[in-house]
Amino acid sequence: MKTFISLILIALLSFFSYWALNHHSQPHLKKSQETQILVQELKKRMSAHPEKKLAYLEKLALLYYQNKRYTEAMESFKELVSSQPNDSENQYRLACSYQALGMERAAAKEFQEVHRRDPKHLKAADQLLSYFENDQRRLELAKNAYLAHQYQLANKHYQILKKRHPENLSILLSHTVVLTKLKLHDEAISLHLQIREKDPKNINNLLLLAKTYLLVQNQGQAKMMNQEVLAIHPNHPLALRNLQSLVNSEAPTQPQP
Repeated sequence: MKTFISLILIALLSFFSYWALNHHSQPHLKKSQETQILVQELKKRMSAHPEKKLAYLEKLALLYYQNKRYTEAMESFKELVSSQPNDSENQYRLACSYQALGMERAAAKEFQEVHRRDPKHLKAADQLLSYFENDQRRLELAKNAYLAHQYQLANKHYQILKKRHPENLSILLSHTVVLTKLKLHDEAISLHLQIREKDPKNINNLLLLAKTYLLVQNQGQAKMMNQEVLAIHPNHPLALRNLQSLVNSEAPTQPQP
């Protein structure tokens, strides 16, 4: 009797294990099958329309990369770069494919080539820093990212620079501007206050801090920061205008007759 029950339990466990395995693998299999159908379709179109081969090949390469088929992506991007040597974007993608495959030397070489051809390609320059750390270059990239309105990328660079050079007030002050652009006002104020503690007479910092206080509707602190500027530079035109504007905003409006 015990043997019979044991056999039933083993059979049930085997059934549920089989069901669970197939049940959980179905989404993965479905996605894999859909990808393969797309791959075959793109290959058919490449054969049917040789004049559009490169356009379909690029779509195929991206499909491979997005589905982590990095070897096939690498081969496709290599063919694209070979056919279009000045295509910086696909050369960058080729470098990323090498990187995903752990081929670091090949990746670094391609990133360097992209950067040589297109110095404004910020993503390639950013990747190069992981191979050749250079603080001066990172500072240039941070500034370039800011000018290109890529504030998240600029923030990333300034975070690293701030850790490496915590006493460099120029870096810290530039970082506050980026944080304000990202509307990370509390972080910006905290960093401004750190700078104020280290350099209480830094007028640029006090003015920017006053501006940030206004952004968070703290007019009292904004007024105080402008007063600190005037204590250092009694005729500072911007601080005078800011204070006048604050006084005007506080004045009660006169009722219309």
